[in-house]
Amino acid sequence: MAGTLFFVHGTGVRDEGFQKTLALIGEGARRNGLAVDDVRGTSWGTRLGVKLDRLADALPIGVSTRSLSDEPSPEEIAAATWMELLDDPYFELRVAATGVPKFATTATAGLPSQDSPAVEARARLDRLKGDLPDLAGTGLQPAELVAAIEALKAWELFSRAADAFGDGQDPELYEAMARSLVAAVLFAHRSDPPGAAPALAYEAQRRDALVTALADRLTGTPTRSISSWLTSKVVDWAKPRATKYLRDRRIGLTGDSMPAIGDVLLYQRRGGDILQRIAEELALCPKPVLAIGHSLGGIMLVDLLSRQPALPIDLLVTVGSQSPLLYLLDALEGLRPNNPGPALQPFTPWLNIYDPNDVLSFCAERVFAGRSGIHDREVRSEVPFPESHSAYWRQDSLYEIIKTFWKP
Repeated sequence: MAGTLFFVHGTGVRDEGFQKTLALIGEGARRNGLAVDDVRGTSWGTRLGVKLDRLADALPIGVSTRSLSDEPSPEEIAAATWMELLDDPYFELRVAATGVPKFATTATAGLPSQDSPAVEARARLDRLKGDLPDLAGTGLQPAELVAAIEALKAWELFSRAADAFGDGQDPELYEAMARSLVAAVLFAHRSDPPGAAPALAYEAQRRDALVTALADRLTGTPTRSISSWLTSKVVDWAKPRATKYLRDRRIGLTGDSMPAIGDVLLYQRRGGDILQRIAEELALCPKPVLAIGHSLGGIMLVDLLSRQPALPIDLLVTVGSQSPLLYLLDALEGLRPNNPGPALQPFTPWLNIYDPNDVLSFCAERVFAGRSGIHDREVRSEVPFPESHSAYWRQDSLYEIIKTFWKP
């Protein structure tokens, strides 16, 4: 006897996406001989998900009205440059190293001569260790800057980057080195707890003042460089990053990602109506019933069945679901760790399917250790995230795994 496959979709899905996914699941089930007569589900997103018609009103006016084709402002380019530096402290120097060195090395063993910019730059870095600027108020320790100096000297592309300037006196070389040193120190603090990083990470003026103080000591003069070849190349690299930031902020609120985020927030606060709809439609399914929930849909089924275990479900399957994580974070409404009231139990049998490439998939078996009937199984799509989060339905291995547990 075959049964009913009932599908609950995840975040951000609306009718068109639901129908396409349902068709994929139905095709995969038939192709792999999964014993189901009927494939159906609930498209809760269109009717009960977040509404997006006025979200643009929440954006700053400059962000919501500005054309994405406009040139980034100097402030946006500076911010984007620091984004790059905090990802890769050697970003500017790496850009310099991509050019043809302006300083000609000697023919002997390909080694630079003693007056090359690289030799001069390393000597100045050594002197800087004994002449560090005042770090009061920055939240940094001298040892951190010394370590950054040693790391920069040992960087494999240091000589190529320095020699690209062609002159060991070029102020632009030392300004780039100063930014690199500050970025390296801040990079080391990126894993600090929120608010615990040095003041430098939160105060651009203090950060830039330290860069200036380091550059002054490296050049031996407060004279600044004028815009030149490296500045132009860095701006060319930073402009797309600045534009992407503007685009991501706008699209993040008004585009495809906001329904996904919004649906999660909506469910956490007002999920009762959605669960009621799912329960009502489940009650209409011909038995036996195989219930499959994807992502937030899996969370909903786990949440619902922990409260109403008598619903006509014969096998629960969660795919790419965060329900085990939310349980550990005590973020599920009904199923809670160390519940002081009547203890609710997870529904069983429960098959939880994850993909190592899907960063939004989690394992349940160890989380609910000691509870029989909960099983984790792995599917490998071999595609990167975020595509891996939606690739399950195209993997024949998914249906083969379900077949081993679905015995109507």
